[in-house]
Amino acid sequence: MSSALNSTLVILMVLHVFLANTVFGPLQVAVELVLIGWFVVGLYKENFTRLEIILLVFYLFATLVSFFTNGLREFMLAAKVIGLGMLAAIYFTKKDVDPGRIFEWLFIVDCFLLIHQLAFGRFVFGDWVAAYGKNWATMVASRPLGVFLNPHASSYFLAIFILYAVHKSVKLLPSLVMVFFSGSFFTFVSFLVQMIWRILPKFVGKLAGFFLLFFIICFIVVVIVSELNPDVRDAIIDFPVYLNEDEYISPVRVLGVQVLLGQLLSFETYERIFTLFPRDFNAIIFDWHDDFGNELMFFTLIQHAGLPLFVVYLIYIARQAAFFIPFIFVSLLHYGDISAPLFVYMFIMYSKLLVAAPNRWGGSKS
Repeated sequence: MSSALNSTLVILMVLHVFLANTVFGPLQVAVELVLIGWFVVGLYKENFTRLEIILLVFYLFATLVSFFTNGLREFMLAAKVIGLGMLAAIYFTKKDVDPGRIFEWLFIVDCFLLIHQLAFGRFVFGDWVAAYGKNWATMVASRPLGVFLNPHASSYFLAIFILYAVHKSVKLLPSLVMVFFSGSFFTFVSFLVQMIWRILPKFVGKLAGFFLLFFIICFIVVVIVSELNPDVRDAIIDFPVYLNEDEYISPVRVLGVQVLLGQLLSFETYERIFTLFPRDFNAIIFDWHDDFGNELMFFTLIQHAGLPLFVVYLIYIARQAAFFIPFIFVSLLHYGDISAPLFVYMFIMYSKLLVAAPNRWGGSKS
């Protein structure tokens, strides 16, 4: 594919994330339709692996059931969210798309917007965002919004880009400071987990499956014990406050961690969330058991896909973006995104580059 077509595709994916945080819904839909058409045409003559066929079958079956069990809006939303991510993952697994210098320039702009807002206390285009922004329009004078007008999406892009850059050259390690100040504390935590994981001895990586299974078993035990003994649950939820007794971290951030723990340790959350097929996501928020609503992307994607399709999709993403597995799994505990084509592309493209030429950091040779 020519460099012009490569750049066009990357710009469309950037626009998709940007428009999702504005009131320009019709433009977002138009970009999504172009992306869907692009991916379908590009995959038309490709051969599919067994796992890709399973993923496609699960998607078609789940979407068919959703058509008969949900309203038209809920059906289309669920089909789009998982469908776009799935098509992008398969497409970029088979196609090499060079972004040119687009991500470098996007990184520079994102850093400029971040530094400006930290220095002057207001987003540089605050009036425009207040008029045309979406969910985060009221925060132009508080949390850094970044290039995507959303602290989570902007910091997610920064983190993925810097993870690649740092693993390519350790000289860029100081750039991780930008992730810390980017407005999404949980993205920074995911970033640190990824960095720590990559510098551990190689034999630890080979035991990743064992560690994951051990963690899942421990987590299930903790949830059961917490449900049987509310005092244990309360102690776990209050533990971050104890650690932050001297308030080194903003109490608002600590409260966010407490909310996540409260939802993870609640049986009621799982009773609402777990579903075999896509459901109306807004319905689970009604009469939610706390004042915050669902805060975990894991749960959001399960609602949009149904548990079987979500598991197959997650396995596929993990295989194709193996380098970023720690970052992906930890970030999904809050607002990490593995369905937007832009982030799917970055995960898969950078994984290809880094796995192909590993050095002691797990990255390409400097």
